[in-house]
Amino acid sequence: MRVELMLISTEVESMFALYIPLKYILTRNKNYDSSKSENRKVMLQILYLVSRTFPLAFYISFFELSL
Repeated sequence: MRVELMLISTEVESMFALYIPLKYILTRNKNYDSSKSENRKVMLQILYLVSRTFPLAFYISFFELSL
């Protein structure tokens, strides 16, 4: 199973955000490779929405884990 996590940091604390939505996006199709570019586009849209929703948050890093 492939899972991608996004780490968001604010001035107060660090947190993992959108774990379940990203996991769903990446695992909704059985053929991951064919939907990879589509999934990346959706994740970029989610990142944009998060940056608009949490103006103090900034993007630290994006982990790609193969489990």
